[in-house]
Amino acid sequence: MQGPTKVHDYHLVSGYYDALAAVWSFDQISYSREFAIRRLKSHARVLILGPGTCRGFEDLWSGSCHVTLVDSSPDMLSHSAEIFRQLPPEKLSIQQIDVHSYYPKNSFQSIWLPYFLNVFSPEEVIQILKALRPSLEKDGEIYISDFMEPDHRWYIRIIQELWHGLPMAFFHLVTGNSWHPIHPLPDLIRRAGYEITEVYPAKFGPNSHRWIGTYVCKAAVKSS
Repeated sequence: MQGPTKVHDYHLVSGYYDALAAVWSFDQISYSREFAIRRLKSHARVLILGPGTCRGFEDLWSGSCHVTLVDSSPDMLSHSAEIFRQLPPEKLSIQQIDVHSYYPKNSFQSIWLPYFLNVFSPEEVIQILKALRPSLEKDGEIYISDFMEPDHRWYIRIIQELWHGLPMAFFHLVTGNSWHPIHPLPDLIRRAGYEITEVYPAKFGPNSHRWIGTYVCKAAVKSS
C-alpha cells in the first residue's frame, strides 16, 4: 500500500482555486455547496474538514452553529479566517493540522467534507471516514460534496474520467494530490461504516447521471 498523501504548495493555487472550480463545473460546485450549507447552518456543532478558502460559505453566519475548520494549508485557512471574520470568536474554531493526524476530541452534530476527499487515495478515504465516526453524535450526519461515482456506460465514463482527470493531473503535479481515477464513493462510504441516506446531485453531467453533488450519510447500524 502506498504511503500517506503529502499535500503541499496549496498557497500556489489558493488565489485562483475557486475561479478554476467555478469555470470547470459551470459553477455547479458552488451549487452543491449551497445545498450542504442550507442544511448545516441549523446544526449546533459543525466540523468542516478541508474547507478550502470558504468563499461562498457566508450564509453560515445566519445560522446558530459553531463552526470548526480543519485544514493542513495555512494559506487556505488564512482565506477562511478572512471570510468568517464577522463571526464572533465563540462561534468559530480554526485548526491547522494534517488530516492523517486529526482525531477530533469533540463531538459534532454534522461533519462536512467539501470536495476534499478527492485529494486522497481510496484507502485513505476509508481511513479518514472511519476516524471521524467516533466524533459524530448519535443520529449525526456526514455531508460529502464531491465527484459522483463513475457512470456505468463506458462511453460516458470515458468523457467523465477525462473531465475529472485534467484538473486531477494539474493538482497532482502542483500540490501533490493523490493520482487516481474517479472514486467509487458509495462503495468507499459503505466500507467505512456509513450508509447513504440521501444524494443531492448538482446540475452538471447527463440528466441520468450527474457528475458532482453531495452524499448525506449516517453511521451504519450494526446488525445484532
